[in-house]
Amino acid sequence: MKTDDLSPFTDAPGVILENVSFAFPGVELFSSLDFEIQGGQWTCLLGPSGCGKSTLLRLISGSLRDRFSGTIRFDGVTETKGRTSWMAQKDLLLPWLSVLNNVLLGARLRGEVSEQRIKTAISLLDAVGLGHCADDLPATLSGGMRQRVALLRTLMEARPVILMDEPFSALDALTRIKLQDPYPCDDRQSRTPEPCDAAAGSPAAQS
Repeated sequence: MKTDDLSPFTDAPGVILENVSFAFPGVELFSSLDFEIQGGQWTCLLGPSGCGKSTLLRLISGSLRDRFSGTIRFDGVTETKGRTSWMAQKDLLLPWLSVLNNVLLGARLRGEVSEQRIKTAISLLDAVGLGHCADDLPATLSGGMRQRVALLRTLMEARPVILMDEPFSALDALTRIKLQDPYPCDDRQSRTPEPCDAAAGSPAAQS
């Protein structure tokens, strides 16, 4: 899937789970789970450690299918692979790549780096206060700065559904609020990502 125009954000679908069950050997996490998430909004999953938040995100992403039953679809589409971007709990930055090239990692791996993508990545780095670090290596960054880079790498994938596992855990409150809308003002109307967040990181989760 080529994503040079970054356009999938304009049509964020709803996420629908129907009769979803999942179990590890000897441990049932979900049984006959049904719910629907509206497109184009932040949605947070709250619960104690080990209750299955990360597993549910992996099921939605399509990366985990063993011991799974039920239906997960995005509006009328049952094939979810390639329609999600994923941010793990760890930043997983490549230590030999600059901050900018880490943000562009997906495009680099697919051979899709373009002037427009570079411009977008630099714009996002500026928006989260990391423009001056574009040429730095990850080892020079603080934990919170690394997490911001990981978030931007996820957003650069421009998938209609964004899944994030504790994305703001290393950030202070003010930076956390800012990162909930990191796009420059002239980009906001063309992007309506739908994050599904396993952390208490958005206003909805803090209420």
